[in-house]
Amino acid sequence: MNNYIGIFQISPVQEYINQAKRTQDFWAGSYILSYLSAVAIETVIQESGDCIVYPFFDENPFKMVVSGKPDDPRAHDFDVLENERIGTLPNRFVAVLDDQESLKNALKQSQVNVSNAYAEIVRKVKERLKSDLKPNINPMIFNDQIWQRQNMNFFKTMWVVYECHHSSYGTDYQHAERLFGARKSIRNFDQTKGESGKKCNICGERERIHEDFWIDYSTRNRHVFRKNERLCSVCLVKRLAPEIVFETKKDKESRLVFPSTSTIAVGPAICRLIDKWAELDVQDALTSFIQKINILNLNFPRRLPPIPFIQEHSKKIDYKINKEILRWDGDVFLKDTYQRKILVDDYGMSRDIAWKKIHDCAEACTKLMEPFKPAKYYAIVMMDGDNMGQYLSQCQTINEHRQFSKNLSEFSRGTIPKVCESNFTAKVSYFGGDEGIIFVGMDDLLSLMRCLRAAFSGHLTFDADQWHVDFFSPPNPQFPDLGTACIGAVVAHHQQSLLHVIERLHHSLEEKAKQVEDKDAFCITLMKRSGGTTHAISKCVYDNCDVLQHLEQMRCLYKDKYLSDTWLYDLDQHKHAFGTNENIFSEIFRLLKRHARDECVFESRIQPIINDIRQIYNGMESMPDFLENFIQLEFCAQYLARDKQQ
Repeated sequence: MNNYIGIFQISPVQEYINQAKRTQDFWAGSYILSYLSAVAIETVIQESGDCIVYPFFDENPFKMVVSGKPDDPRAHDFDVLENERIGTLPNRFVAVLDDQESLKNALKQSQVNVSNAYAEIVRKVKERLKSDLKPNINPMIFNDQIWQRQNMNFFKTMWVVYECHHSSYGTDYQHAERLFGARKSIRNFDQTKGESGKKCNICGERERIHEDFWIDYSTRNRHVFRKNERLCSVCLVKRLAPEIVFETKKDKESRLVFPSTSTIAVGPAICRLIDKWAELDVQDALTSFIQKINILNLNFPRRLPPIPFIQEHSKKIDYKINKEILRWDGDVFLKDTYQRKILVDDYGMSRDIAWKKIHDCAEACTKLMEPFKPAKYYAIVMMDGDNMGQYLSQCQTINEHRQFSKNLSEFSRGTIPKVCESNFTAKVSYFGGDEGIIFVGMDDLLSLMRCLRAAFSGHLTFDADQWHVDFFSPPNPQFPDLGTACIGAVVAHHQQSLLHVIERLHHSLEEKAKQVEDKDAFCITLMKRSGGTTHAISKCVYDNCDVLQHLEQMRCLYKDKYLSDTWLYDLDQHKHAFGTNENIFSEIFRLLKRHARDECVFESRIQPIINDIRQIYNGMESMPDFLENFIQLEFCAQYLARDKQQ
């Protein structure tokens, strides 16, 4: 009897997730999709037994939520999730069964259950909003036609069933993927009347909810909605679902909120503050700042979960006074926030507050944070495995495919949080299998990228809670070798439009890193506040040179004032005048020696890494305009070492 391969997918994905003005929206989109994927997968398991090949579902936290009841979303208990708050399920799954009709029926039922699960999310959000309205507000402002039109068929599902004909499972799987590719090219078309009226501030596509709702609700929830923010029902559900649907009893103590870009940006500075916590002058500055900010009576969230690394780092604080500020949003630690218009519009401050009180609070903030240099920039990282299709086509049996899926699951659920959130000021937004997105403080960007890439290929080891990377030794058997990967990263100001940043992130990965020959590459995009954008592109390894390690070493040289960055400007100014590559490298050597702090520093800190510079330079020769790209790569380390307050 032949087997049948079923492939099922939920869409839209990128469009839904990327339409976000806040990190909370961005995270919530992927989390909702992971939940809906769990509903679809559990439906197939209930209908046809354990026939799921990809993804590995047995140990996924969402399995506990939907197990045994995928068709009853009202019975889904999210309290069992506890601290599992990363979406780790992709928007598609693969099932293999020897009964074609049973598989088809299961996939059809998955479509129904996914639709019902999302409808329940919408219902809960809508009912909560109605109950929160003031008595004098007419609940009819919730136009049921708008909510139904925008949400009823928002998520589309598609699937195929392929009959296996070949002796090799890998070959059959390739044919099934081609069939599914053909199915995706056929777009479902729903005849609608279109969206009239004023549009949503986020997606710009759908009609926004009635104005009377925003006048009432957003005024009372300024920390959730900006003053002039007006959303459609789809974007509104995504914004509020974490609190209304997914928040557990444990979350009530610390709201289910993803850290903002400003919180990520100031994360390294908060760690430095914690290191000096017990000092008397620091405690005096903390007390003064808290008193001054309380006078302003700002409406901002004060019970946010800290970044995991900061939460762990804060456990060493014996002096517990003033510790509540570690749960405040990052904006309050930046002096630029303390402007009357910002405080009134975004934080609900009374217009009657005297200017001097605002000024005193800004000065108290500066006195507290100035020694720790809080950054205004943050980074966002996206990784995607190379040639995953080829890996899967090499699987000769279903069990091999399942094992590969399990390895990917262990990487995304076990390795990623341990590597990223336990060692760096980072927060994982989503990681499903071989791809994911992470927000990180600028100081940790290069080291995180290096560990991320090393963990994927098994070249990472832990020793007494310290991580070690070695690309030139055999892979660590504790981490399965999943091959190579590409990484895209964007460094941006915390007030830069997140929509724009995410767009540049995808461009950095797809159009830059993945275009490098044989891949295993990265691209770091610098979105400067002045408006300029530059790209630094390189392979992760050249010969015996770990490129990301080299960049981190250069960053430290600039930061510690061992090397002046003027050598780069001199090289850039005369880059076309040297002729041969050997002449260019001789000039690099001369400039490094000239701009080192002294001869001793050059010999002990700079000369040992000159061979790395040569290997990177030679390795880039196959790239278009490689000299310019080499200079941009070195400029990247210099940029990351700058005073982030500027």
